[in-house]
Amino acid sequence: MKRRTGRGRTLLLLPILMLAHGCGTPGGTPRVAPGTLCVTCGMEVRDARYAGASVEGRSVRPYDSIECALRDLSTTNEPSTPRARARSLYLADYATGALHRSDSLWIVHADIASPMGGGLAAFLDRAEAARVADAREGRVMPIDSLFPPLEATP
Repeated sequence: MKRRTGRGRTLLLLPILMLAHGCGTPGGTPRVAPGTLCVTCGMEVRDARYAGASVEGRSVRPYDSIECALRDLSTTNEPSTPRARARSLYLADYATGALHRSDSLWIVHADIASPMGGGLAAFLDRAEAARVADAREGRVMPIDSLFPPLEATP
């Protein structure tokens, strides 16, 4: 039996590595690793409960907070064209830190120590959002009260 060389093993692993690399996007939930720099403020993502990312094609724009996502998506590339062309916006569920499509989340504005100090957090579970809002003298809002509707992912 012939032994495989290092190059042969690499060639066998290459398709697996390529497949694994493509799992984050497109078509899947992006990943925002701790230490990733926010494209809006340049701070490191330190708390997964506030992280987010916008996705357009293969381009992923990571955020350390909802406030940064809001700021980035409301800026303009051209005088009359808002940046809100992102196909998808993903925000972290405050309870778990897992990213979810923003259209499935509720926003709480309350006395929450978010990275940029705006007191915003996203929740997948509306009842949990209401509990946190009540406990921290805040309010629960639908996502579209902050973000314009984004183009649906095909």
